[in-house]
Amino acid sequence: MKQVIRVGILSVSLLSLSAFGEEAAKPKYQHPAYGMAGCGLGSVILKENTQGMQILAGTTNPIYGTNTFAMTTGSSNCVEHTPSYAKLEQEVYIGANLNDLKADAARGQGARLTGLAEVFGCADVDAFGKVSQSKFETIFAGTESNHVVENYHQVLSASSLRCSRVVSAG
Repeated sequence: MKQVIRVGILSVSLLSLSAFGEEAAKPKYQHPAYGMAGCGLGSVILKENTQGMQILAGTTNPIYGTNTFAMTTGSSNCVEHTPSYAKLEQEVYIGANLNDLKADAARGQGARLTGLAEVFGCADVDAFGKVSQSKFETIFAGTESNHVVENYHQVLSASSLRCSRVVSAG
């Protein structure tokens, strides 16, 4: 029994080392290559983005206790996200909440609008609500979530409001 445990630990260790070497060679800023389970050893071993594999990846990550190391070193898919990834998250949030978000923006407040302020990295939620309300027609001129994101980026870039996940227009 001890021999089986030793072989299991050794194989996981070797896999971790080879995965670390592979990850270290990749560029630091890239689109995340993992699903909802997040970064960590599970995202390296189990690349398939199905529900079952993500559950398995999510349970693999904490079992081996490598996530702290991975997050600190930027290995195992634990990398910083690019501005294009931030825009993708914003598009997904807006697409999933568009009707409620429009109603909140028209009022200048609401749960969906507060969530969107967080997705854009805006600390001043009240100011974000005021900008959303005053520029409602401009922001929601497009019907697709990617148009709304682009409009928000233009409006927020032109405003005095500073949001950490907004790419300046121009």
